[in-house]
Amino acid sequence: ALSGGMRGAAASSYANLGEYYRKLGRYEEAEEIFKEVLAVAKGDTKVITSNNLGLIYEATGRPEQAEELYRRAFNYFLSKYGIRHPITGSAESNLAYLLGQSGDLHAAEKIYLSQIKRFEEKDQRDSPQMALAATGLGEAYVKAGKFSEGLPYLIRCRDIFNKTNGDDDYN
Repeated sequence: ALSGGMRGAAASSYANLGEYYRKLGRYEEAEEIFKEVLAVAKGDTKVITSNNLGLIYEATGRPEQAEELYRRAFNYFLSKYGIRHPITGSAESNLAYLLGQSGDLHAAEKIYLSQIKRFEEKDQRDSPQMALAATGLGEAYVKAGKFSEGLPYLIRCRDIFNKTNGDDDYN
């Protein structure tokens, strides 16, 4: 546990342990650690930990709590780093995925289409981030029963994977 005097690197390291537990599916332990870190952390460490707590909330069936944390993280990183920074994009992707899986296709679609447009403008048509945005949008359409709208985005992800991995066996 963190004492009141631990800050900075100690809080960040402790949050890393929580993230390890989260990835192992040990959600209760991870949640406890994240809450301890949030009580003492500041700045990016606090916001990243908050976002990771949102991942736990999402995984444990608390989408409203997750959405609130994702929105806060996205807004923080947007104001600090701008829309084109990778950490902002990651927070934005978490929010879009949650919205799509929760059935808010309109909100998820808006975010994913904005991401796709940014990647195209930056000539990152074949980037992993583009593949994630295309997959997220495709999955959101499929979840909403719009299979014909989702399929082109899922195929686009497959094509990016094949192109970046040199695998043309599926074409």
